Amino acid sequence: MFNGKRFLQLCIRLLIVPFGSLAIFTFTLIVVSAQDDSQTHRFEASGATVTFDNSWTLVSSDDESATLIHGLIQVTLYDPLYVSSEVQLDDSGTLEDVLKEMRTALGTDSHTRFDATRLVEEVIPKVNRVIVTYLYTPDDDGMTGIFIALSFDDGSYGFADALMPLDNVDDDRETVLELIGTFNIASTEPCTVSTSQSNTVQLRVGPGTNRGVFTFLPANRLFKVLGQTVIDGKIWWKLDKNEVLPQGAAGELWVAAEDVTATPSCESVTPMLAPPPTIPPRPTSVSTSQSGSVFDPLCPGETTRQFVAVAWSSNDINVVRACVGNLQFFAGRAYDQQAARLASGQCSVQPTPEELDAYFASNWALADVATGYFILGLRYESIGQTGNARTAFNTVINNYSCAWAWDTRGWFWSLKIAAQEHVG
Repeated sequence: MFNGKRFLQLCIRLLIVPFGSLAIFTFTLIVVSAQDDSQTHRFEASGATVTFDNSWTLVSSDDESATLIHGLIQVTLYDPLYVSSEVQLDDSGTLEDVLKEMRTALGTDSHTRFDATRLVEEVIPKVNRVIVTYLYTPDDDGMTGIFIALSFDDGSYGFADALMPLDNVDDDRETVLELIGTFNIASTEPCTVSTSQSNTVQLRVGPGTNRGVFTFLPANRLFKVLGQTVIDGKIWWKLDKNEVLPQGAAGELWVAAEDVTATPSCESVTPMLAPPPTIPPRPTSVSTSQSGSVFDPLCPGETTRQFVAVAWSSNDINVVRACVGNLQFFAGRAYDQQAARLASGQCSVQPTPEELDAYFASNWALADVATGYFILGLRYESIGQTGNARTAFNTVINNYSCAWAWDTRGWFWSLKIAAQEHVG
């Protein structure tokens, strides 16, 4: 049976293989015009979207499907409305049924009998989505094909057909599944999150506990969720940083789903690609005229030294948390200084008393931000909040391991080692 859409896809493949780099370069000039690292294609009829970075190129799209390429990988995504028109399922229908009926509807792999042993149910790790795949041999020499059936958050079904070279199937398959993980239908109601606790819920510069803590989520306000990803089995939500902290230096702000209260629509947040770990950009300095509207007055001051001094002198946990919140405006500079010490091999080298002025001239933010978290851990420990204390100490250990503090008796001490002693 002749299938015009499949014929067009094969023509695209024949065009790309002999002149791959030229073709991809040309399409990139046409399609990718934004400076952002990712873009989204939307099927207007169903509202389904797929998010992809600039290594992918959208080469064709219509009401039924969209085809993207990544080197010699080609993926065609089928709109859920088209899938529903081709697949007739009752209430007992499964993803396997979707895959089998779509295989028949497309006429692909029609030269071989269906082999149920090739059906595999699996989970895309980063977004925790269940899919069913089926490996087949296409007409293209030297290529292999994978059918993929998946369900959307609204109960509808999607389908994808991927082609890739035989000699790199494992790596290419992982690349394809990462793309498929972003294929979904977003909820029509915005997902918002909130907390009732001040200076408690941590916002990080990326998803995962290995990303730096930048600030705390303001209490008793609703904040829009832009997307989600799954790291080590935990859901992380990306927030609109212009809502949360418009003057902050962090490029992105993420929160663990388990730490906040969410609206019902958050059950269908669109998956997105997690950014790689990066050092946040250096923050701009805060002038005296701005400080009244930026810093928490509960911890008075305008410099990191002043905030640390207030934190050391106070036994009030709310004051110490306010000081740590103020110190977070300098977290970007602290990350810069941490990276510099790591790169120079000086991370674990104890500065000498003679290096006191030189050390703080180059590492003032690193030392003071880490000290703030260390003090926060001590104060939580003193009131019996061991979980919060451990979180504060682990922030020192994981994010500011190169920080050294000065003891007025005449020596430097490692904040990381001191924190480890409290964690146990």
